[in-house]
Amino acid sequence: MSRAAETFGALATADAAQLAVLRGREPLMPEVWLASAGRAETPEEALAYVQRGLEFRPSNPQLLSAQTSLLAALGRSAAVRASVESTLAFVRPGGLEGELRALLVDAALAEDDLELAELEARRLAAVEAAPRPLVAQAFARIATAYAAVGEDVAADRLLEASLDLGPGGLSGLRGEVSRNPERTAAVRLLVERAVTRHPDNPDLRLFIAVDVLARDGPEAAADVLTELPRPLPARLVLDVALLEARVAVLQGHVDEGLADVLALLSRAPGDGPALLVLLECKQLHDRPGDEQLLRILEAARGRIRDRFVADQVGRVYAGLSDAAAAAGPDAEGQD
Repeated sequence: MSRAAETFGALATADAAQLAVLRGREPLMPEVWLASAGRAETPEEALAYVQRGLEFRPSNPQLLSAQTSLLAALGRSAAVRASVESTLAFVRPGGLEGELRALLVDAALAEDDLELAELEARRLAAVEAAPRPLVAQAFARIATAYAAVGEDVAADRLLEASLDLGPGGLSGLRGEVSRNPERTAAVRLLVERAVTRHPDNPDLRLFIAVDVLARDGPEAAADVLTELPRPLPARLVLDVALLEARVAVLQGHVDEGLADVLALLSRAPGDGPALLVLLECKQLHDRPGDEQLLRILEAARGRIRDRFVADQVGRVYAGLSDAAAAAGPDAEGQD
């Protein structure tokens, strides 16, 4: 086995001490520095490893890209721009170029330079290999920023650019609202104006239904859901079914809502949103019973991609397991 292959094999299981040895023995291997950064406890520590690796391999695209991502995570927008510009000189068109140019959009938005953000988004859109949802999300986020400062014409123009690329950009709107709750009202008006231009767009209608549920409650949301354009595109069928199930649970129609959630989980045991609705039903109505819920969560463990949902499920599962163990075998079969 070659020395490089031996090092690659060691990286998969190396602990902190072993990584330190590998960094001293193989400083020219970018993978050693990337592995060290991946096991770092803080972004600052990870960045230090990556930048040390760049001292040995200053033009390595993977190290340069990692540096850019870490600088973005740390909110150093000016440094992000410098890092992206240097990295673009060493990457081939396509591939990483789209991800790097998306970081330039983020950097401009962080500095509230909306004209620069739009310019960078246009450059991103010109990258042939850039995923359409990535570009759509960039346009949607800029639209949100324009809406937040009352520039409705620019906001509508950018949202139209996003919608032209498909529905993927709407997740950018949701992300902006999650990060900046004070923009909720502006985003709501932005989407409502878009609906007047595209009354049959099911994605916009669904976005409004979710907003109405949070703002006005399940009765109002149920009315909006009945107005969704039908038939739904296949990609929205499960999302709408889950939202309808949650609305039913919140309205107190527990049998109906719970049956729909359980049907979804029977097909996809690790579905994060469905599991959250299930836990909400348990909290509000004490349904399903503990034994049934324990079985469902047992089936879900290890299959949940979202860390937040996995943590929620883990806590509930641990509590139910402890309670079942404390109750002993006499409690089995009582649900």
